Amino acid sequence: MLNGRALIKVAAGAATLAAGTVAAGWLVSAEVQAQAAPPVKFAEHTIMQAVPGGYQVVAVDLNKDSKLDLLAVGLSGRPNDLVWFENPTWEKHVIASDFVNMINAAAYDLDGDGIPEIALAHGFTTNVDTSQGGISLLTHGANPADKWTRKDIDALPTAHRVRWVNVDGNKHVVLVNSPLIGPGSVQPEYRKPNVIAYYEGPDWKRQTLWDIPEGLQHGILPVPTDLKDAKTQMMLSAGFSGIYQHTFTKGKWESTKLTGGDPQPWPKSGSSDIAIGRVGGALYMAAIEPWHGNQIVVYQKEGAGWGKRQVLDDQITDGHALAVGNFAGNGNDAIVAGERNGKKSVYIYWPPAKLGDPWTRQVLDPAMAASGCVVADLTGDRKPDIACIQGPGNSVKWYENLGK
Repeated sequence: MLNGRALIKVAAGAATLAAGTVAAGWLVSAEVQAQAAPPVKFAEHTIMQAVPGGYQVVAVDLNKDSKLDLLAVGLSGRPNDLVWFENPTWEKHVIASDFVNMINAAAYDLDGDGIPEIALAHGFTTNVDTSQGGISLLTHGANPADKWTRKDIDALPTAHRVRWVNVDGNKHVVLVNSPLIGPGSVQPEYRKPNVIAYYEGPDWKRQTLWDIPEGLQHGILPVPTDLKDAKTQMMLSAGFSGIYQHTFTKGKWESTKLTGGDPQPWPKSGSSDIAIGRVGGALYMAAIEPWHGNQIVVYQKEGAGWGKRQVLDDQITDGHALAVGNFAGNGNDAIVAGERNGKKSVYIYWPPAKLGDPWTRQVLDPAMAASGCVVADLTGDRKPDIACIQGPGNSVKWYENLGK
């Protein structure tokens, strides 16, 4: 996926970064949108209408049948079920029933038995004093459709995002935990220091990945470090200070700023969610900006940095879901984004033939206030599909890629 040794190269120990120049933005008129036929058709399917506080959906094979199931995480203030839906019937199974305010999950097969372990962040609130910030590991028994075994490994207030990162492409897999804010942070500035932590088995002791000088952190994303070694990963993070790259080198983490994100004054600065795509062989970074923001943005490499900032859309409200996918099978990745308020819709932004040219927006679902979306091949036909989750209404849907 990545071009060269890393997303950005550091010369003489100093990062080359750019606040970004805004490329000519665009907003496609309703008339033009209506005339433009999208390159791929999707069929909408509703799986579940009641996942309380639906927040995140994860595509992962949970029963070793080579089909991607869907794990659904709900941010509910009462003890609730962590559930998964079995592909292709989408039968619901309960993993656990005693978690409150679940906010994020990540799956990785640590023991090599073909069924992943699940890391879960729960007890979330946006107040350090009231947030438990629990981090737990869940392990299946003889039947993954039954309830799983729980092991609590940490409590770090406002634990918000968890991801597994394979730092050497072999067996050195760590669990990254990114809290939303640090102690003493209050809205809207959230100026206090924060931290991104990580854990390694078998003791799962908390270690520091990055001591953040100040500010809210939102999205994190593992990405391959090198095209020639796609299994080795680094991590990207997005927050009030911008988008950073974190690489594990010689036993320690190195953090490098890629871009400051939205150039507005703090606390409207920075970035919220990130994804990596490719158009015409060139890499881009997609982002929602600022935090829970109104913009869908694409960054292009410019020299050694990511200085070219193109605003695709500035009319969404409370943007939260972000993913990319090569839906048309032409090697060019489209962007999937959801807004939790405003029109409460899910959109696909179709790429041009060349980065920098205008993109085209399609309304995928006008009745889905998506908190999270994932791109995955759910039918086994080698065409990526889309699954999304929201809090109210029809909570879990998937959109089948029918091709042209």
